[in-house]
Amino acid sequence: MADVTTLRLRLTQAEEALHKVATGQTVELLEEDGSTVRFTKANRKDLEAYISTLGGQIADATVPSRRRGPVQFVF
Repeated sequence: MADVTTLRLRLTQAEEALHKVATGQTVELLEEDGSTVRFTKANRKDLEAYISTLGGQIADATVPSRRRGPVQFVF
């Protein structure tokens, strides 16, 4: 897993991409393995899932090991 700084940067980029997709633009994001993923309104749910995953990874990396509730994003 990437460090917290990298994860936060990716989360910011993904949230910006979600805004663009929501306004009808097509967005490409570079994945960790070097591949490019194109997001459109058709696969907006995939982008939202990616944002949720990043939020969970950040929480796992920053919260001491204790039980916590699910990560939720409100748009």
